[in-house]
Amino acid sequence: MPPPSSAPVAPALKDSGGIAVLRARPLNFRTLDLNLLRVLDEVLTERSLTRAARNLAMTQPAVSNAIKRLRDVLGDDLVQRAGFGVEPTPRASAVARYSQRTGRPAAVAVARHL
Repeated sequence: MPPPSSAPVAPALKDSGGIAVLRARPLNFRTLDLNLLRVLDEVLTERSLTRAARNLAMTQPAVSNAIKRLRDVLGDDLVQRAGFGVEPTPRASAVARYSQRTGRPAAVAVARHL
């Protein structure tokens, strides 16, 4: 059996419904781009990559790329296409509910628990 890793592990944050917001996995804090969390916050608020891009003064492809990068880091799809916009996955919904309950942006809520 390999020796235990000394890499930091993200705790499993659960919302009041018991849905795990983040799964435990090793993270590299030196390479984590916190701007990705800001993009996620705006996408969850607007439910549209195009509107989020406009609000962030970014292009839609740049927002899409940021969400893809964050998907890779967190191991969740985060949002899925729905009609003319996007709907959050259960984990992303849990982040949004946590954010609303604490009054903090989703980016702060997630970053605090990484």
